[in-house]
Amino acid sequence: MKVKNVKLFSIESNLSSFPSYAICAASRLNDNEIHGESFLIAIFKGKKAKLIPMEILFRSAIDNKKLPIIDEAFVLEECLIQAKLNMIEVSKNKASMHDCCSLPFLRSVIEVNVDYLFHGLFTDEAIRNKIQVISTISQIEELKKFVETLTQHERVLFTPMQL
Repeated sequence: MKVKNVKLFSIESNLSSFPSYAICAASRLNDNEIHGESFLIAIFKGKKAKLIPMEILFRSAIDNKKLPIIDEAFVLEECLIQAKLNMIEVSKNKASMHDCCSLPFLRSVIEVNVDYLFHGLFTDEAIRNKIQVISTISQIEELKKFVETLTQHERVLFTPMQL
């Protein structure tokens, strides 16, 4: 499934063996405004998730020739930065609850092909419900359509003989 201006990132931290995920999207509202959204799906035990939504609105200064014009790619990067900051904050709270002495840190952040989601990554009901919430609160049509398609998609199960 080809999705424009919607990206999925895997975020690994030192507090869980499960990666968390950030879904970031951007949409141009008019010539000088771009709306961005990031949804952090923080997963710590594999069966539960915390959804942290954030949105931003960038206005570019078209009349000012000295400033670069902001595009969707820039807004997607800013959304990812916000998701990483949210992951660190969630990790700090988790570390303090469990008396972990080490500071939380991100091990890696990797962009994942959005088609990866159709392979049962979010099939656990608690996590799938968080994904469905995204389609109700997002203001970006392409993201809404993508999430609706994702949640209606049937998981393909393979038996050992099919592999």
